[in-house]
Amino acid sequence: MVLHYTDPMITQTQLKQIATYDPAEGVLRWTVKRGKMKPGDKMGSVGTGGYQRVRIDNKQYLEHRLVWLWHHGVFPRILDHIDRNPLNNRIENLRLCNESQNAANSGLPVNNTSGYRGVCWDVRKKAWKVRVSLVVDGERVRQYVGHFADIHEAAIIYNLRMTEWFGQYALLNRVDTSLGRILGMS
Repeated sequence: MVLHYTDPMITQTQLKQIATYDPAEGVLRWTVKRGKMKPGDKMGSVGTGGYQRVRIDNKQYLEHRLVWLWHHGVFPRILDHIDRNPLNNRIENLRLCNESQNAANSGLPVNNTSGYRGVCWDVRKKAWKVRVSLVVDGERVRQYVGHFADIHEAAIIYNLRMTEWFGQYALLNRVDTSLGRILGMS
């Protein structure tokens, strides 16, 4: 199910009337009886994609966005899970971001063969190619960085570019070489 946020959404006041935030678990709990749910029960269930989803008045919400609303009074368009665990909805694990920052904190693609984010073998050039993914107008775009003879050098260059562009949002490669250790990347 695709979640659309064009309809009027729940407000912080409305949410706080029916839910409380449990800081120990990072979850929302019902404060009222709703169907089979009683006060104190966790709200929602895990849906496709591994995110906790909550249904309130026939509208479905992602729990991490409701947690942000509960704390800050605004409904965010995009939030990043700092530790990349979609079920860790503790407020200190959530941060506002844009699409590119969110993509910068994503894990290795399933089809990755190099073992490093942003690094792949270019058969034509017989070298390691480095690319950084950005999101422009909702589309993921790969920005070419360069070709390198050494895979570890390629991973380090990727890390440096990601740090330059995305700062704290960048998920960096671990590079356990002497240079990687000097740069704090091991």
